[in-house]
Amino acid sequence: MRFAFDLDGTISAAPDVWRTIMRALKAQGHDVFILTGAILGTPGGNPPWRLNQLQTLGVLPEDYTQLVIVTVDNHPDFNVVTKQIGLKKAEFCVQQDVKFMVEDSPVYLECIAEKSPHIVRVLVTNALKLEQLKEEVAHGR
Repeated sequence: MRFAFDLDGTISAAPDVWRTIMRALKAQGHDVFILTGAILGTPGGNPPWRLNQLQTLGVLPEDYTQLVIVTVDNHPDFNVVTKQIGLKKAEFCVQQDVKFMVEDSPVYLECIAEKSPHIVRVLVTNALKLEQLKEEVAHGR
């Protein structure tokens, strides 16, 4: 079976937890993709930079099958960028027959659901995001 995990906001939010899960899946013979998006010309679109980011998080190449970086051109409307990255992540999942996607972006998961409703989609959040959300709600933002 093929699994995909988002990097920014997912693996980066709890690297020890996700590394343990990815290692266990790989040990059972599953393919584990780290699937991340970036804007062209930014550090995130640079594979060596991403590999360094993963190593800093303690996630090593033997913990996953492949690092996949989907890139898009910059656009003044960040919502357009977000949708484009989501569509590219969805295309990858369909092409690679991914069965299970773990992601912190509802927009990306919506794109994946539109392309392939049969992929199990897991939306994760982290304590920092929850605290930010509580703060925004408390201040009426």
